Amino acid sequence: MNITTDEFNAMYSDWITPNTVILEILLAVGVFGNTFAFLLYKFCVPYTEERFFIPYLAVVDLFVCVWGGSFSLILNFYRANFPDAVLCKVMYYFTWGSINFSALLLLIIAFHRYKRICRPISPQWSEHKRRIAVGGGGIFSFILTIPILLLFGEKRGNIVHQGTNVTVVTCNVMSFTRDESFIYMAFSILYFIILMTAIIILYSLIGVTIFRTFQVRASRKIRKLVENNRGHNSIMSEDTNISTVDKSVTSNIDINDEPEMKRHFPKKKAVVIHVRHNFTGMFAAIIMFWVVSYLPTITLIIIPAAQASIEFWFHKSAVTINILLFLKRAFMLNHVVNPFIYGYFDVGFRKEAYKLFCFWRRP
Repeated sequence: MNITTDEFNAMYSDWITPNTVILEILLAVGVFGNTFAFLLYKFCVPYTEERFFIPYLAVVDLFVCVWGGSFSLILNFYRANFPDAVLCKVMYYFTWGSINFSALLLLIIAFHRYKRICRPISPQWSEHKRRIAVGGGGIFSFILTIPILLLFGEKRGNIVHQGTNVTVVTCNVMSFTRDESFIYMAFSILYFIILMTAIIILYSLIGVTIFRTFQVRASRKIRKLVENNRGHNSIMSEDTNISTVDKSVTSNIDINDEPEMKRHFPKKKAVVIHVRHNFTGMFAAIIMFWVVSYLPTITLIIIPAAQASIEFWFHKSAVTINILLFLKRAFMLNHVVNPFIYGYFDVGFRKEAYKLFCFWRRP
């Protein structure tokens, strides 16, 4: 029985319907969530230096969801018979350009947090410098992605399905054996690994600094409380015969026995430090999700490229294909979940979102 390319493509699309449904859900949630986060931070949530990067990150996440999600859906419908080489190049370019920009933006944020937490005395980035860093990172990311326009496109090949030869047309690297393709793929993967390593190192240093700071403050607080208790006991022993003086001294000690943080750090400064560490935790959570979600994607780019064969995605069971496709598109999870992380860590964002939803629910 002969099977045409169109028939095999339709059959393959039916096999991966579960993955298509998951992609549609992720795309809808990602587009809504990141659009909502951007608009809320832009027009409702009070601006602070700690929130400077969040609207930019929301826009980049929105781009990745739109380009990556829509491209993945197109691939699901035309995995074995991709309709146009130009569409393939454009979709790959903007998807990976957005992904590169997202990774570089996380590195910029990590370096900025490092300077604020670990090097507070050194010159800090002004708002103008932060804007230049974001704009320069975007330009650099899309320039770095230009080779995709030359190396990716339609790739034709033959596979055997149930004893019948089938010609498939895929959107992929046009030749795995060309030196240019191999070098660029190896460079892209190495670039991602370097970025990931640098971000992990910076946040490890930040975590160590915050831990040591809390240790020092805790030890000072305990030492001060011990000193206050000693002073209290000496006063009580000297004035045991005068009950009125005893009461006044006791009341004075009760009023003035404040924690070390309140004595040495004004209330406002303590709040600022708490907020700074809270936002550091938020960005650390974002980066943790980024690392976890991108590792399967990178792995499933390397394995088919190493096999240098078009057959990797066609000689497996439907269940295996769906699992592998979910793992390859796991990068989408990072960009979908970020608005929920904002809501968990940023009290201001959460309050404004709550007010907005309550307003919509009014009759």
